[in-house]
Amino acid sequence: MPRPRSLPPAARRRAAPLARLALWSGGFLGTYAAGLATLGALQAPDPWIPVGAGLLTAVVFQVVGRKRLATLGPSQAHLRADERLSRALDAATDAEQVASLVAGTLHQVVRPTQGFVWLLDAERRVYHLAACIGLPSSFDVLSDDQVRAWLAAVGGAPDMTPEELTAAADLDHWFTRHGLSLVEPIVAHGGTVALLMLAGRADGKAYTNGERWLVQRIVREAGLAIAMLLLERTERTRRSKMDTLAQRYKDAQQRAVTDGLTGLATHVYFKEQLWARFHEARRHAAPLSVLLIDIDHFKRINDNFGHPTGDEVLRQVSRVVKEAARGYDTVARYGGEELAIALPRTDLAGATALAERIRAAIEALAPLDGRGRPIPTVTASLGVAELGIKDRDPDDLIARADAALYLAKHEGRNQVRHAPGTLAQPT
Repeated sequence: MPRPRSLPPAARRRAAPLARLALWSGGFLGTYAAGLATLGALQAPDPWIPVGAGLLTAVVFQVVGRKRLATLGPSQAHLRADERLSRALDAATDAEQVASLVAGTLHQVVRPTQGFVWLLDAERRVYHLAACIGLPSSFDVLSDDQVRAWLAAVGGAPDMTPEELTAAADLDHWFTRHGLSLVEPIVAHGGTVALLMLAGRADGKAYTNGERWLVQRIVREAGLAIAMLLLERTERTRRSKMDTLAQRYKDAQQRAVTDGLTGLATHVYFKEQLWARFHEARRHAAPLSVLLIDIDHFKRINDNFGHPTGDEVLRQVSRVVKEAARGYDTVARYGGEELAIALPRTDLAGATALAERIRAAIEALAPLDGRGRPIPTVTASLGVAELGIKDRDPDDLIARADAALYLAKHEGRNQVRHAPGTLAQPT
């Protein structure tokens, strides 16, 4: 996101030559006319004398004026440095890079003997040294409280405590000892986020107005760049938190509808889905079947081999059932060792065929206990029911499937039994 600027540096650089041309043209014509009038009034014998004197006066005026103007405002070099820095700051990716760009520009253009750029660490409440010009600082951390006290003292804040006055005086003494004649806070979002400190020029001369203008521009540009980086970091943090919350919500939803042991749907979720499928079947006159599966002699497996082995058997059976079902079927752990499948758009013949495939797949399992010992053949009894004309709600359909399951167990287990039923046509 580009940072806003009141006037692009390129536009200022294009306007500067025109302004100078107008100034020097006016100065030349004015001094020439004045010289011509003055010498003409003295009735100089040679008519070229006032012309030459006027030209000489204009040239002297322009040379002196150009040097004077250079001290009053930014030069072309300052404008170009400001434009280069603006482009570089637009591409900066962190505050440390901003600090390095600021220090590099000042070192090339302003040439101070020494300079520091400090960045605020809001969490630790300290400023750490991020970039320097010349010799490094004797320490690399400034207390935020000390900087606040110094800024308050410079701003003439009333009612400062003795401790704050002492902290401000200590920091001011450090500035003096290092010869730091220019200290500028870099502000973003209404608060100080960095400090720029400069000592005097390497040639011993005072800073020109153009150099001071460039420092002020750099302070403003750096503040805007850091403000944008802070906004981007805040937005990334906000998005990260939102993504984390969304994932946690999704995980909580998943845990609420998923059985932790088998990975199948829970009993509650199965009933909700069956209720929806029940009304869809009624509305569209489509078939709907329910299949109940009960692992034979599951208690005997737990008693003889332990509950961990029983859990593993239940997981393997659940995997077989899940793999046999279609993507839009709802497979659930109905309770204990009993599983259930809601089969939309499936009639009694299709559900019975699926149940037989599942029964055979379960019988083909060869699970081992925790010690690697084979478990006797695992089998299951299955009951199937199709939505019938007398089924008033899903519970009636489940009750008929449960009756078919009871029949399969009563008749010797490891088999499929079904309850007959027909679909009622909508009226």
